[in-house]
Amino acid sequence: MNTLLRFIETFLLVTMGTFMVWLAFSSSYWQFINPKYAWLTITAGAIIILIGIGALFHADRKRGFSEILMLTIFLSLAWAAAIMPNIFLGAETDGHSQGTLTRSYPEPGSLALTPTIEIDGVEYTKMNLAELIAGETGGWVKAGGKYAIQGTILRTPELDAVGCIALGRLLITCCFADATGITVLVKVDDPKSYEIGEWARVAGMLTPAAKVPEKPIVVTGALSSLRSDRYVLDAADVNIQSMPGVPFIFDIRSEAPFAY
Repeated sequence: MNTLLRFIETFLLVTMGTFMVWLAFSSSYWQFINPKYAWLTITAGAIIILIGIGALFHADRKRGFSEILMLTIFLSLAWAAAIMPNIFLGAETDGHSQGTLTRSYPEPGSLALTPTIEIDGVEYTKMNLAELIAGETGGWVKAGGKYAIQGTILRTPELDAVGCIALGRLLITCCFADATGITVLVKVDDPKSYEIGEWARVAGMLTPAAKVPEKPIVVTGALSSLRSDRYVLDAADVNIQSMPGVPFIFDIRSEAPFAY
């Protein structure tokens, strides 16, 4: 019996390690954990594979049914999670979701990443919502600056009353367990003309917030929230579009090109 358990244990450990390595290289990894930790998952997976191979030749150690059962349950849950759709994605993307090791945005120096966008002859600095808020104290954004941001449209009766919508995105520091909902208020002509859940790119000028509703704005999947009470973005252009790849924020930069 111990020989049978030894082979089963080896199989399960090698399968677990292989699964971890596969997941780290797959395009699904970012759905579970920040892409910058992919190397750690690969290393841990490789070590588990070696442990599994070593266990095959460690015939004297007694194996218990409980550890075999726990390994089986882990692999079952891990595989189920990998094949299930991500409930936080919401709208359809444009098909350009990136893999884990290549990050969820182009790296600095890439031709695909332009730090600004020009609309009707006006140049706007591109940055994500977290960078816009962090820049208030970090010094890289200021009132009167022209910025372009993107996110999911959110609305509340309180926002409608003051002529605003909000753009929201999840900030993933480690994984979805610590997801923070980041929102920025956007001043528009008619908030009711915008549909909740649509993905939008907004370009406008940052202006002091005269009156900000105190009621929290909910971002799906967030356990906590953060928004600016200092500024609103006075929209000059609102473009409803498909979600451009990974919708979540993984990085906050303090200089251009930002992780838009």
